[in-house]
Order: sequence, then C-alpha cells, then structure tokens
Amino acid sequence: MRVANSQGPLSSAKFRWFFAARSASLFGGNAAPIALAFAVLEASHHNSDLGLVLAARSLALVLLVLFGGVLSDRYPRDKVVLVGHLGAAITQGIAAAILVTGNFDLVAILATEALNGALTALTGPGVYGMIGQVAPEGQVKQANALLGSTRQVATILGPSLGGLLVVTAGGGWALAVDAGCYLVAAFCLARLHLPQVDSERRPGVFAELREGYEEFRKHTWIWAVVVGFAVLVFVQAGAWGVIGPVIAERSFGAQGWGVVLGAEAAGFLVGSLLLYRLQVVRLMRLGQLCLVATPLPLIPMALGAGLGWLLAASFVAGVAFSVFGVAWDTSMQEHVPAEKLSRVASFDALGSWIAMPLGQVVALPLADLVGFSRYLWVGAALWCAMAAWPLLLPAVRHLEHGARDAETVGPETATAAR
Repeated sequence: MRVANSQGPLSSAKFRWFFAARSASLFGGNAAPIALAFAVLEASHHNSDLGLVLAARSLALVLLVLFGGVLSDRYPRDKVVLVGHLGAAITQGIAAAILVTGNFDLVAILATEALNGALTALTGPGVYGMIGQVAPEGQVKQANALLGSTRQVATILGPSLGGLLVVTAGGGWALAVDAGCYLVAAFCLARLHLPQVDSERRPGVFAELREGYEEFRKHTWIWAVVVGFAVLVFVQAGAWGVIGPVIAERSFGAQGWGVVLGAEAAGFLVGSLLLYRLQVVRLMRLGQLCLVATPLPLIPMALGAGLGWLLAASFVAGVAFSVFGVAWDTSMQEHVPAEKLSRVASFDALGSWIAMPLGQVVALPLADLVGFSRYLWVGAALWCAMAAWPLLLPAVRHLEHGARDAETVGPETATAAR
C-alpha cells in the first residue's frame, strides 16, 4: 500500500456539479426508506404490506434495469439522469401527499414506489457511467471514495432525519424532503453538458443488450461476484430491509433504527476515507475479503442483544461494505470500456437485484415459520458464504488496480499493462 496523490477530483468543475447533484439526491433518498417503512407499518397495520411495497419498487428495478443500461450508453448520460430525477421528484411528491393527508391507500403507494423503482432502473446505470466522464484523469478511485464518503454522510443524516420526522410529523414529510432533494439534484445536473459516449454506429436495442452481455460475460471476476450477490441480496433485503424495521418497531423504535443505519453509514464513511488516501494493488481481493464481514449485524439481531451491540456491529459492517464498494466501482470503471460501462453495470444490477423482491416478500412468512433468530442465523451464514466464494477464483484474487485485465485486452496490451 502507498499514499495516493494529494490532488483531488473536486478540482474539476464538472465533477463538482455531479458531486452536488449526487449529494442532494442521496440525502433525500436516505431519509425516504425509513420514513416509508414505518409509515406503511403504522398506516396499514399489516407487517406483510411493507414487504409488498418494497418488492414493488425492487421488481420494477429488476424488470427495467437492462434497458436503463442501453439508454445510458445510447444517449448523453447527464440528460437521461436529469429526466429521471425530475420524474422521481414527482413520484415521491405524490407518495408524500398521500401520507401527509392521511389518505393511505396501499395500491396507490405500490404504484408510486413501482414508478420510482422504474425511474431508478432507467437512470441508475447512467449515474454509474458518468463517474468516469466527470472525474479528472487518474482520479477515478479517489472520485469513488469521495462519492462513497458523501453517500455515507447522507446515510448518517438521512435516516436520523427520517426517523425524527416519523416520530414528530409523520413519514410523509420525509418523502416530501426527498422530492425536494431530487429537484435540487436536477438543477445541478442541468449545469453539466456531457458528450454521448458511444460513436456513430447504433445497432438495435436488443443487439446492444447482447453486446453488453458479452462484455459482462467475458470478465470472470465480474460475473462471479454478481452470482454471489444474487443470494447475498436475497438475504440482505429480507433480514435487513424487512425484519430489521419489524424488530425495531417491537423494541427501540423508528428513531433507534435510524441511529443503527447511521452507525452503519459512519462505518461507510470511515472506509471511504481510508481508501481515498491509500493505493492497494489487489483492490478487488481486499474488497471481497471485507465483504465477508458485512453480515455481522445479523448476529446481535439473532441473539436479541442490546442496541449498543447492534450499533457496533453495524459500524464494522459499514467499514467493510464501503471498502468493497469502492473496490468494485473502481475496478469496473478501470476494466470495462467506457462505451459499454452502463450496459455492463445494468447486468451487474440485474444479477444482484433479481432475488431482492422475493427476499422482501418471503422474509416475514419464513421468519414466522422458523423463528426470527433461526432465520437470521441461516441468513448470516448464506450471506457470508456468498461473499467468500469468489475468492476461490484467481480472476478475483489477482485483478490489479489500475491495469487492464487479460480477459479484456490482447496479449500485447496485457503484457504492456504489467
């Protein structure tokens, strides 16, 4: 390891506008989930409705994310993301109005969350692909670490604000804040004018999808990690996204759950700051090793331990998840051609999210059937195993930070990279 160059990505005006847009959308986006979860639990009086609402958004993500990748490789990414943010402001504004006025309707909330998920699916790959376009040359890892740090500051403040608003004013106001943040982000994105990444030849949508899949498939280290994530996210979506708020409602409440999410986010922040300054040659290997520690918070949940133990475990898991996240994003942006990056990212998202709706829907029925503690123990074991198995592959262990991998380039270029 060595300390990185002191020059930072904020020296670029393009990156500063992108950074401001991401900061705004992340702040509101992190206040919304806790508000929505507890607003649904309070208004519907059926815990299973929370799983349905979360699954509606996740299902839309899964169904449309591949087309989001094509959209963001076909058109200027800043315009695609701008339109998506304006749409998200509208959908969250409608959901906020439903909850603030006390006219809770499960079908209407399902519809707004599905629309919100669809917009995220269609624009998320574009956000991912923009980082390499706005970061100064040679500063991609630092840009990812800085964005990761900001994401975690937002994740610390957002859930705390969301929990406070649930307790004092009601969850609808947190969704209204989210809608306003999307509008601020859209204003910042309007100041960017990025070129279309791709060139002259434009095949059909399905041909572009096939081209993106071939690029995804040729990188063993990418698809191996994504296969593990399909199971990992199934567990995480149910155990953390559904069971967590239910346990909190029965014990330390919405504000306490916001503090737990804040502790995890503080760990994210620490991990991002560490990687901002350090250069690691085997970045993916380090990230994957850290991922093995991320199911740690399920242990105090399974044991029924006090809030303090859960806070400590969440902080450690946050550090570990942050290191993996920066390693993954940086490796993707370094080893995948820029003109195909959004499509490869969309296949990554599809593989990672495909089991998320099922995990959210079946979590409570399974936990009721086998017991919350047993469900969490088995989930932690599966999560850990799926994080560890890619380390068996040389393509994951030996991938070098800053070098093109031999699966992507010809023998001469690969030799030169070494």
